[in-house]
Amino acid sequence: TVCCGRNFALISEPGEGKGAEEPKLRALTWVDPVTVEDVTTPSGIYAEATAASEGRRRLLGSGAPASTQIQTHRRRLAGKKKSHIHGTNGNMVPLPSSGELLGIAHFHRPEHRQSSDHALHGHHYTHALFTIGRRQPEPAGNEREERGGYELRRLSNEFVFRSPSRRDADADDADIIQFASGLDLLGTDEDGRILLSYGINDCEGAAVFLDAEEVMGMLREVPRGME
Repeated sequence: TVCCGRNFALISEPGEGKGAEEPKLRALTWVDPVTVEDVTTPSGIYAEATAASEGRRRLLGSGAPASTQIQTHRRRLAGKKKSHIHGTNGNMVPLPSSGELLGIAHFHRPEHRQSSDHALHGHHYTHALFTIGRRQPEPAGNEREERGGYELRRLSNEFVFRSPSRRDADADDADIIQFASGLDLLGTDEDGRILLSYGINDCEGAAVFLDAEEVMGMLREVPRGME
C-alpha cells in the first residue's frame, strides 16, 4: 500500500544509477498541496516471479510499516492548508511538448463526508484538469518545503459531463455523481486526442474523446507560490 491521501495517481520515473533498467514508481497522493510519495516493491514493479507467485497480480509493497507511513505523511501535511480537490486518475499522463504530467481531479459537495439526501459520501461532482512538473529552483532566501520534487503548473476551470440519459428540457444538465478515473493520450498533446472515462451515479460507465489542443487551451498557469 501507499500512504496516505485520496485516489492515488502513479508516476513512472527513469531508473536511477548507471545501467538502471526499471523505472522508479511514485504516487501523487494529494493534489493541493502537490505531494508525491515513493512506492517500493519487493523486487521491482516488473518482476515476473512476483507477478506469477501472486496469481499474476503486481503487489505494491511499502518500505516502512503502515503505521510509520501514516505518521510521517500526517506530519508532512500537518498544519498545512489543504484544499478539497481530490485526484482521481490511476496514472499521470506524460505531455511530451512540455515535460509535464497531466491529471484529472474532482470536487464534491459537501466537501466533507457527512451524509445527505443525495448521496452518502458527497454529490454534485465537478472535475478539473491539472498538470504537475518538476519543482524549479527557488530564488535565494525563498525556500519552500519539499513535497516530492513536484509542483502544480497548470489548472483548468471546473466542468461537468453532459448526462447521456437526459432527454427532457434539462438535456444539458449533468448527473449528481460523476467520477472520472480513466485518462489517456492518443497521439501527441499538440494534435492528438484525450480519452476520459468516468462513472455515473456509481452504476454506469461512459467515455468521451477531447481534442488535445482544446484540453491544453483549458489549462491556465498557476503562479508560483499560489498553489
